[in-house]
Amino acid sequence: MSASTHANILWAQRRDRVFVTIAVQDVKNASVTITEKGFSFKGNGGTESQAFTAEIATFKDIDASASKYVVRDRSIELLLIKKTAEDEHWPRLTQQKQKVAWIQCDWAKYVDEDAEDEKDDSALADFGGGMGGMGAMGGMGGMDFASMMQGMGGMGGM
Repeated sequence: MSASTHANILWAQRRDRVFVTIAVQDVKNASVTITEKGFSFKGNGGTESQAFTAEIATFKDIDASASKYVVRDRSIELLLIKKTAEDEHWPRLTQQKQKVAWIQCDWAKYVDEDAEDEKDDSALADFGGGMGGMGAMGGMGGMDFASMMQGMGGMGGM
């Protein structure tokens, strides 16, 4: 097998947290590590089960114990909690100043600093609730959405 490839990363932030999406489909053997200084990812994914990696030293420290991740069918999503809430947003995700081609802004989660207080953070809902410790669980396990919907009975027109 050939050498591993950098996984594409999308990111957005708020004053107190950072949303990161690692875009690897059908990931197998996912390994995510979150530390105070950053995060790393290793796994195989895609149609050819290609090896992907990502190792990021974040612009500033994060709270590793409060941060979470979840492995989904099409991506791995991380919620990184900033060690100290900032008045200003980080200028970039990484410590290095050079632009990295495989790290891009997640425009679906992007909020301008000035409008942040008005924004509904529905993107955070996927990480909240009774799903603490998700990182160790590796996602939702054997949950079958179709079975769940079937069990809800006649939803008329759905």
